[in-house]
Amino acid sequence: MHRLAKVAVAVSAGALVLTGCTSTDEPRGPQGPTGYELATTLENGAHVWWDRGDESGMTDLIVTRGAGGVIDSCLGKAPLLCFVGPEESRMALIIAPPQATGGVVHYFGEDIPLQLGTGPTAEQDAVLAASMPPEHLDDAAGWTYEVVDAAGGVVMSR
Repeated sequence: MHRLAKVAVAVSAGALVLTGCTSTDEPRGPQGPTGYELATTLENGAHVWWDRGDESGMTDLIVTRGAGGVIDSCLGKAPLLCFVGPEESRMALIIAPPQATGGVVHYFGEDIPLQLGTGPTAEQDAVLAASMPPEHLDDAAGWTYEVVDAAGGVVMSR
């Protein structure tokens, strides 16, 4: 009888553990491409995911929106700026030096703050992103950007 009680306790404990595993496997927030971590979510609803190649050392960024799938991607090493997506919802993705903490894109007369992504360690290239307004092709100002470190020093620009 004592042995039967031990088996019953073990089965009950196993069922509780499995039930706990099932509840923690449920999605919590956006689900990105396999192996990628969420770096930031932009105000336009786009999710910026990042991964770093073990062999190449390159940072890979993928932008998704809801269930609509991948919008675009950017792959490389700092310093790199990619404009991705269609004109009506263009985004700036920046792979910056590790000390980068923020910055701004001066885009056809508007100052757009860059969001610092989470995930990369202090030794890895930083990830910054911003949702851009539609281009104003008649504006001769074009665009420039500055990426800064914690002290406000420019670490990357155009």
